Amino acid sequence: MINRPKVVLIAEIGHRVGWGHVSRCLILRRILSHSFDVELKIVNREGWANPELEREFALQDPVRADVAFIDGLELREELNLKVRAGSVASLSYMSDVNDVVDLVVAPALNGMDVPGHFLTDLAAILCNRPKAVAGPRDRKSGALTIGISMGGADVEGLTPVLERALSQAGHQILTMANDAGRHPTLSHFLEHKLYDHPADPFPYYVFSECDLVVCQGGLSAIEIALLGIPTVIRSRSDFTPAYRFLELSGCSRRSAGSSTAELESTINFVCENGSQRAQMARACRGLEAEIDESFWEVLIYQLIKKEAHHEAMPFLRGH
Repeated sequence: MINRPKVVLIAEIGHRVGWGHVSRCLILRRILSHSFDVELKIVNREGWANPELEREFALQDPVRADVAFIDGLELREELNLKVRAGSVASLSYMSDVNDVVDLVVAPALNGMDVPGHFLTDLAAILCNRPKAVAGPRDRKSGALTIGISMGGADVEGLTPVLERALSQAGHQILTMANDAGRHPTLSHFLEHKLYDHPADPFPYYVFSECDLVVCQGGLSAIEIALLGIPTVIRSRSDFTPAYRFLELSGCSRRSAGSSTAELESTINFVCENGSQRAQMARACRGLEAEIDESFWEVLIYQLIKKEAHHEAMPFLRGH
């Protein structure tokens, strides 16, 4: 029997850590499982409500692999104490491990100045991809249907604030609340993601009829763009303005500042410009062609051979 290379994925979640790290690692596990032995471990900063999930997925004992992918904001201690791998790559452009890993895979920083060991190729985008793309909206002005996606945690509680403001302006509002009107908890999210294995995991079909979606950026901004819906990205003073490629390609527009008033001003501008929304929707429908899942298998073998160094790696130009 041929021994397949071992890959371990370490994802962080909870408190002020978004849920996208786990989603991204689950997507990467699906991509890699055809060719590699893949193990997923999760560092849950809020503790585990489900003991079965904790036993299976919590990073408790040291793990060993040929290649480790680390996806989180503060995983330096876990990397030092519990990860033993021939090569280590980070999947988060803001992680505290980025100065010690072999490689940082950060398509979010595409088109921006980055350190030499960062890869920003758009082929490396890891996200859920919709099976059906939303049709173009033909409303030119007036009341629109606007989606709000402030991330799984919405740590600043912006969703109800925006709901009130946009509803008062006459718009119809859609959010990610479930059928019972409640937003999913972290525990429900983990149970759904780790146990249910839905055939079509794309989370944003609820926004298919929207003219515009307001979001924090991140993974959600890419996935909503792939759905064909323009986005307004809220600027955050504590985050690097990543995902600039979404703005440069015309898929998104970022608010001028981090305040709620500045965000509302940007939303109003896009709402009042039907022709720009149509251009943004067209740009969204071109994003799919940039993503190439074969990137990851090639990258792993390069990491095993210790040939992955920086943005000019020749395999990325020809694979």
